[in-house]
Amino acid sequence: MFKVFSAIVLTCLASAALADSCGSISNSDRRNYCFAKAKKEAVYCGSINDADLRNYCFAEVYGKSVYCGSIKDNDKRKECRASVG
Repeated sequence: MFKVFSAIVLTCLASAALADSCGSISNSDRRNYCFAKAKKEAVYCGSINDADLRNYCFAEVYGKSVYCGSIKDNDKRKECRASVG
């Protein structure tokens, strides 16, 4: 039980540290993508201006490859589908 709790605490601390580093990213799209991944909150994806990155973000946060189909760049679409599964 303690090992499971320790793993959860470490995961939360790692996410918090990553979220702290997101704030220092100057590019707003990349910063929002970073926050979305770190906090696992899709609201940040909705603030991304670049449509391909926004769809990639939604796919990763929701874990649904259906968002990958809306990515116009062929390589990024393939990468998205491979990433989400």
